[in-house]
Amino acid sequence: MPPVVKGKTDLWTTAPHFANLLLYPEHGYNLSMESHKRDYFVCPNCGEKIYCIVRNVTKHGLRCSVCSDGISYPEKVISNMLKQLDIDFIYDSSYEWSNSKRYDFYIEDLSLIIETHGLQHYLNKKMFNKKTDYSEQENDRYKKNLAIKNGIQNYIELDCRYSDLKYIKDSILNSDLKVLFDLSLIDWDILEKDCLKSKVVEVCNVYNSGITNTVEIAKLFGIDSSTVSDYLRRCDKVGLCTYAPNPYHERAIICVDTGKVYNALKYVELDGFNKSQVSACCNHKDGVCTAGGYNWCFLDEYNPDTYVMKVPKMNTIKKQVLWIEKDKIYKRLSHCKEDGFSPSGVSQVCNGKLEHYKGQHFKFV
Repeated sequence: MPPVVKGKTDLWTTAPHFANLLLYPEHGYNLSMESHKRDYFVCPNCGEKIYCIVRNVTKHGLRCSVCSDGISYPEKVISNMLKQLDIDFIYDSSYEWSNSKRYDFYIEDLSLIIETHGLQHYLNKKMFNKKTDYSEQENDRYKKNLAIKNGIQNYIELDCRYSDLKYIKDSILNSDLKVLFDLSLIDWDILEKDCLKSKVVEVCNVYNSGITNTVEIAKLFGIDSSTVSDYLRRCDKVGLCTYAPNPYHERAIICVDTGKVYNALKYVELDGFNKSQVSACCNHKDGVCTAGGYNWCFLDEYNPDTYVMKVPKMNTIKKQVLWIEKDKIYKRLSHCKEDGFSPSGVSQVCNGKLEHYKGQHFKFV
């Protein structure tokens, strides 16, 4: 390793946001982003002291054993980008058609899937388990073909092999996302700060503010209520909150199609169903109508005389869009790109979030 040059290659000059996390800030002038030395960092969320290799922190972010949320840095970048753009999305989920394959981000209004590919997606290594022997690249191709075959119009794979904002930002700006969204609206400085936050602590802060319903908190963060409960248990253990679990997960659930009753959510997994999807279905979460092709309901809410059987949302007819000024109809939202419009901007007008876009008015028909 070449010597550290203060003012050129030191941590305070090249990555001040990481240098600011050092327990002993003055050490930042003797360390570089590529340093293999260990030093003490302080978690900005819970104050935990972490002794680790500097290079690991600058490449992958600071991982705290107390409050890390398990969400990768690239996924935090995309999540915070979409939030700044006020775009509704479903994070890390599988669908009726996906053969249990999970996708990073799904934006229904744009028929868009975004995948953030880390370094492992570019290595020629095999993934092994009892039934499979295939590479990450083969898996990526399979997922993409599966999504397109099932009607996804926009499928974007981002090169996120390095957990560095500049690298990921360049990947975003060089992708078709620049056509779908107005990326000039992004405040990258605020986004970078938000990516350092832990969802665990954010969930804890919301809980401490008086919102104690885990389902309600889950909707605020776009995650499953069982994940919220897990976060709160961890925070309770270290004294960040006092969590009194709601007996929600012990509510009986009925599979409406078969009539089978499960005494608690966890038991649906015994029949091969995805617990998170069943939970989302019971809680009427946006974008989830059925789970495993079946209808689900909390037993204490189920009324056979009034319950309406649902069809998976992915199989419904896509919404058409009317350009009011020109009396022109787009069969799909993404088709508005032909006239130079961002589907994101048009979608926000159709959903009542904007009054107009580029001086034009649109609505779903």
